[in-house]
Amino acid sequence: MLEAANKGLFCQMITIPLFKEHHILTQVAGHGMNVVKLLPPLNLTQQDHDHIITAFDKTIADTHQVPGSIWELGKNLASHALKGKKGG
Repeated sequence: MLEAANKGLFCQMITIPLFKEHHILTQVAGHGMNVVKLLPPLNLTQQDHDHIITAFDKTIADTHQVPGSIWELGKNLASHALKGKKGG
């Protein structure tokens, strides 16, 4: 349903909480693509690896919580849109 509204929104539901809640920087591979890019440093430790895997597992599991992650995505997007209007 989310993808029908706007292709690529599902990936935003992944990338935003990964950054805000887990401090992991990711990005969508391209417009309308369902691919999340992760570029870990070359000196990735086992602890870093475990943290990233756990964060991805939790974030993806959270997408199944309705309206949880969809509601959070909507609030984030609306907040940024309103900030943009105030500044412009």
